[in-house]
Amino acid sequence: MNYTNADHFPVPIQNALRNDSYDGGIGTDISATSLKDSPRIPFLRKNNPDLVKEKAKNMILPLMGTALHKLMEENSPSDWVLEERFYTTVETPLGQKVLSGQIDAVVPVEEESAKKFFKKKVEKPCVIYDYKLMHSWKTDTDMKDFEEQGNIYAYLLRKNGYSPISFVIWAFIRDWTNAVGERKDLNPLAPFEFPLWPVDVVEDYIKDRASVHFSNEEPSCSEKDMWLSPSVFEARKKKFSKDGSMELLKTTKLFNSEKEALHWIADGEHRATAGTTVDDWAIAERPRIHRRCEGNYCGVAEICDQFLKTGKLNENRTENI
Repeated sequence: MNYTNADHFPVPIQNALRNDSYDGGIGTDISATSLKDSPRIPFLRKNNPDLVKEKAKNMILPLMGTALHKLMEENSPSDWVLEERFYTTVETPLGQKVLSGQIDAVVPVEEESAKKFFKKKVEKPCVIYDYKLMHSWKTDTDMKDFEEQGNIYAYLLRKNGYSPISFVIWAFIRDWTNAVGERKDLNPLAPFEFPLWPVDVVEDYIKDRASVHFSNEEPSCSEKDMWLSPSVFEARKKKFSKDGSMELLKTTKLFNSEKEALHWIADGEHRATAGTTVDDWAIAERPRIHRRCEGNYCGVAEICDQFLKTGKLNENRTENI
């Protein structure tokens, strides 16, 4: 990977970037994390190797995550399976492809506990651990992408003779403070457990994702892939001057729909709406943005025709250090 502005950082960081030892797996056609993500990103990276350059500053947090993984690996019990890559094959429109995933920790479960869970004796019962450096706002979402990742891991383990019981993410909250902890009832290191889907559901999901990634057509990003912001409506009070001109005051409140905003005004329970009518307010939908693209969090927005048709890069987010 080509990094820009790496020389702004201390030599140890520059060396860490150059010596990145990540291995996608020999013979792997697609990884578990890539399978659940946009097919367009790896397509553009593969077909434009000389144009794709990652800003060094974007790799600092991943480096911190790598350090945390190393810490956990070095201090785990000897009977845990650590940082091992598991493989299987999947059918795609382009034939069989190799799917793999490197799992942070496969934690063995006692036979009796597993027997109670499965109602029978099983081979290699386990719990899947994944470690993530995470912002606290992420914990307020449904974290569906993590659930998908965990179920792909479970699929890989089953194909390799294991019997997973659950998927647990241990989240290192990178913006944690006492205030954040009290407000969100959140510890700086917090576990989040995700359900494992029925086997047939996982198989259908993987088959569907594989068909998206392996196709004769150029892949495109979905709204989910592009992190399209939800529809949000703002209510702004009108202010009329003596000369009859009108201006809009700052946004008073945000709503999920125009109907919700109208009801809020009609109720008149807020001090801002007391004695007003709908005519005293302007309700408008805020422009929806493709957050992943505008921030170039994918690293390929600058060369993506699909994005260039929908908007422009947010220069404040993509500017060099």
